[in-house]
Amino acid sequence: MSWARRASSIAAGAALGLTPQLASASEAEARADSLFREGKALLERGEIAAACERLAQSQALDPGLGTLGLLALCHERQGKTASAWREYRAVAELARAQGQAERERVALTRARELEPKLAKLTVRVPRLVPNLVVELDGEAIEPGDALPVDAGSLVLRARAPGHRDHEQVVRVAAGPGEQSVTLPALEPNPPAEQPERAPSFLERNTVALTALGVGVVGLAVGTAFGLSARSKHQESDAFCDASNRCDPRGIELRDAAIARATWSTVGFAVGVAGVATGTTLLVLERGQSGRAVRLELSAGLGAQLAGRF
Repeated sequence: MSWARRASSIAAGAALGLTPQLASASEAEARADSLFREGKALLERGEIAAACERLAQSQALDPGLGTLGLLALCHERQGKTASAWREYRAVAELARAQGQAERERVALTRARELEPKLAKLTVRVPRLVPNLVVELDGEAIEPGDALPVDAGSLVLRARAPGHRDHEQVVRVAAGPGEQSVTLPALEPNPPAEQPERAPSFLERNTVALTALGVGVVGLAVGTAFGLSARSKHQESDAFCDASNRCDPRGIELRDAAIARATWSTVGFAVGVAGVATGTTLLVLERGQSGRAVRLELSAGLGAQLAGRF
């Protein structure tokens, strides 16, 4: 660094107030004061990176106008032109608020001197989505604005509800200069896979329950016809003798009893088959294949079913 530039930096540092405030009893403030002194000493020895690190830590622990001014100077020497420019502007605003006109003037002068050297980056978004958030190195930015940035590799992130996050690295050349980067359209999240719903008892056993229903109806029909057949047969006894010789009325009643007995047999056959089928399916569905199933039905003419599975 030339003697003139070094003198300019020293003068700027003095004008910005490089002497920190006295450390208070607070541990954080004491640590901030120690870091400030270390950073200042490192900067004077030309150990720029280490100096900027100490000064940034001090500012984070105990923000101060003098610390921020020295940090801006450190970043300027480190080549982080955009960071230094922002910090000088912040110093100017704080100095104005505190009525320190000289500090404000010097800080604004340093910021204006850096403006022609700035590298600027514009992030473009071809298709906006609701609640889109774009971040550059962890800080939210407004797409479309030409932003002063430090040279180097920057991480650009974009996210929005219902879409996949996007991340990419942007390499910015040292200024002055402007460049732009266009974010790809965010991809919608794939639809969430719905877990398979276990079928209900009724869904699993529709056939079995239908068979049982048919069986119950068949048994009811068989029972009703069986009782009717017995009733007709008993009624015919008044019109028939002991040798089963019947007059026309007795013959009519006996024929009706036989027809009803036939329907009773059909009903019981359907009922027994339905109940047997439904019961078998239910037992197998419940994994009880070794369990005996026995069904005994009797009514009128009578029926019996026994099964083992």
